[in-house]
Amino acid sequence: MKRKTSIIYVLKVFFLLTLAISCQKEILLPEKFSSENQLITKAKSFVEQQKQNPSTKIDFTKLDFDWKRISVTQNKRGNDVLFVPIANRMKIGKEYWELAYLIDRRNREISSFKQFLGSLNDPTLKLNVLTLDGSTIESGVYDNDAGTLKTNTTLIQIKKRAGTKSNIAERVLVTTQRLSCPTNLYFNPSLNICDQRQNILDDWASQYFMMYIYDDGSYELGPDSRELEEVEVNPPTGPSNPGGGQTPPGNGGGGVPVGPGGGNSGGNPGSNPPPIIPLSIRKTPCEAVNLANKINRIARVKRIADSIQNRTDEHGAYIRFSNPDSTNSITFGNIYSNGTHSKIKIDPQFSANNGYDIGFIHNHPEKSGPSPTDVIVALHNLTQMDNNATISKQQMANYIDNFASIVVSGGYIYTITIKNARYISYAKDGFNKEKMNTLYNKYYKEYARSRNLDDTDIDQYQAPGEYALLRLFGEDINLSKQKIGVDNSNMILTRAGNSIAKSNPCN
Repeated sequence: MKRKTSIIYVLKVFFLLTLAISCQKEILLPEKFSSENQLITKAKSFVEQQKQNPSTKIDFTKLDFDWKRISVTQNKRGNDVLFVPIANRMKIGKEYWELAYLIDRRNREISSFKQFLGSLNDPTLKLNVLTLDGSTIESGVYDNDAGTLKTNTTLIQIKKRAGTKSNIAERVLVTTQRLSCPTNLYFNPSLNICDQRQNILDDWASQYFMMYIYDDGSYELGPDSRELEEVEVNPPTGPSNPGGGQTPPGNGGGGVPVGPGGGNSGGNPGSNPPPIIPLSIRKTPCEAVNLANKINRIARVKRIADSIQNRTDEHGAYIRFSNPDSTNSITFGNIYSNGTHSKIKIDPQFSANNGYDIGFIHNHPEKSGPSPTDVIVALHNLTQMDNNATISKQQMANYIDNFASIVVSGGYIYTITIKNARYISYAKDGFNKEKMNTLYNKYYKEYARSRNLDDTDIDQYQAPGEYALLRLFGEDINLSKQKIGVDNSNMILTRAGNSIAKSNPCN
């Protein structure tokens, strides 16, 4: 039991490191926090408990916590994180210590120490992240301007630690982290290491990769993909392609949504307009249906759908803003193809030089439903957009409100829109093709095997893929569907237990 607690404890602290690792040159208390703030009060209580009943090797009675110079920031999960400087562990220009403390959504206390070596005014300095026992979780070079930690590894190899759970299938993904390889090295997805470019056989190479951290203390590494690729999954049972052919592909993959994150959608008091917080945007099913109907009424969308619906290779076109400040400036790129049956490459842009892509429309020759990559790869990285000074908050909000990934398949048009911006941003950050393909395949089989499906009925044929997609992204996206050529007929698809339900939420 003691070992299990230790693993989970380290995982909690690593979670804190991953999502809130900033140091600050000036440690000031934000105006919205007071000495009576619940987080501060609980943090003080936590420190006092450690002093009276120490449960760690570090003696809290010998630490001078400077409660007058605390700071509070928000991590990617929307939780407030409190940082408390430790006065007697400071050596001006040489060393700086602080306690990081948060309460997660399950009301668990999570804390760690951060040791900065060097001057806080320097562009870079060494950072060690420690458990309350003084053990080092992570160390590396902290970039003061970017607020990022670059670890000291030169070759990062996948490591799998045995967790406390006997069945690996029972593990629950807790969080993901997007990391980068050292300079001049690229992630090799075949070996899950940072490697020389000439050793990577894929037609793409990225310096970035993903770390997946599970609730049993284990973690894995995987690639950070940038292409829309459909990978065939052939369940032993389930519908076959109407008119012959293969079973529907289990198209690609993405990272499992991390789940509920906070977020602050409040505004300023008084007559001033509330600030725009794009990641707090949520779209109701009725709003999603109205957007899908609006886009699918556009003459150019109809022509593209008619043109590509019966082609034997995947064809597609970008959906764009001609002016990112105007939601009435939707336009389209030219139809293109990579000449393959179940794959099309896509690299959405959002800039004055390369255009403002807000979605993508393409066909599925196998007549299958949308895939995980249809959700993830057509989408911009919202975290990066939110931190991009060249993109205004209004432009980002316009993008989120109008994003649409459209799949033309089997006489139908599917429209994927954003349901919860913060949740889908987690999914994008954790995108991993191989892992999501495994989960998609699992849920596809789960649906198909429990039913005697008629493989000549296109709706029954597409249903397993719809079910699998909603199992993965039901809280992140709205998925609507309509017959090609029938305007204003979109229906929202939702998962009702182990079935798929269709409805018009605006009635």
